[in-house]
Amino acid sequence: MLLSDKLLECINQELDENTLIEFANEQREQAYVVCESIAAGKLGFWSIAFEIFRRYSSDEYVKERLQYAIRRTDVPHGVMIGLPGVALQSRLNDVERVLSEMPLSAHERLWLRDVER
Repeated sequence: MLLSDKLLECINQELDENTLIEFANEQREQAYVVCESIAAGKLGFWSIAFEIFRRYSSDEYVKERLQYAIRRTDVPHGVMIGLPGVALQSRLNDVERVLSEMPLSAHERLWLRDVER
């Protein structure tokens, strides 16, 4: 199991939001670690993701890692057999909800539309 998977299990995104954002803002490499350690299926994700996106919006690797975090689930790999389609559809529904409910810049909307493809 990767370190980022372990971090995903123990990070409370909602409670640790400010710490995660501060850590990610310090250095690009630290933003990579945060992106690898969060998931859209957990509370607090979207505010963290958009803060990182805004800070590193020109960094393709950050955007890719955030898109991965949107698609990933917090369901253990052993349980995921047979569930990937259901989990992915749930994440895509989340993206649609965010697009319709949150005030986003055109750049943020374009980035989220890429997730849907």
